[in-house]
Amino acid sequence: MTTALPVPALTAPVYGAPNLAPIVSPMAPVIAGARARGVADALEWLGLAAVLFDEQGEALHANSAARRRLGSALRLESGRLVAASPELDLGLQSAIRGAICGGRTRLALPAADGNDLVVLRIESFEGAAEDPFQLLKAVAILEFADGGPFAGLAQAN
Repeated sequence: MTTALPVPALTAPVYGAPNLAPIVSPMAPVIAGARARGVADALEWLGLAAVLFDEQGEALHANSAARRRLGSALRLESGRLVAASPELDLGLQSAIRGAICGGRTRLALPAADGNDLVVLRIESFEGAAEDPFQLLKAVAILEFADGGPFAGLAQAN
C-alpha cells in the first residue's frame, strides 16, 4: 500500500536524506521575479511614484510616475537613486541600506525647485530575506508635497 506524500510549496526546501542540502523548486526564481513584477505593476497602477532596489542598493525599476518627477535634486545616476548634495545623498544611501537590512525610514529632501519637499518612504520588501531568489529587497515611495495622491503629506507629517 502506498501513501501520497504532501507536495511542498514551490519555494520551500525539500529534504531528501539526512545531511543533504535542500532541493529548491526550479520555479522558485520565476515566482520571485513574478512577485517583484507584480509589485512594480501595482505601484504603477495606483499612480504612486516608486523606485525598487536590489540588495546592493541599485534601482531595479523606477516606474513612470517616479521618472517623471525625478530631476536635479533627486535623480537616477548609474543605476542608483542619488540626491544632489553629498550630505543629503549620504542620508539617502544610509536609508536605502537600512531598508535593505529590514528597516523602514521616512526621509524628506528638497524638491527640484528648492521650495517643496520630496518625502521618501523607504521600506524593506517583506519576505525578501527568506527568499534567495528575490532580487527586490526594498521599495521607496516618493511623496511630493506639490501634487499627486499624497498632496500636502510632507507638511502634515
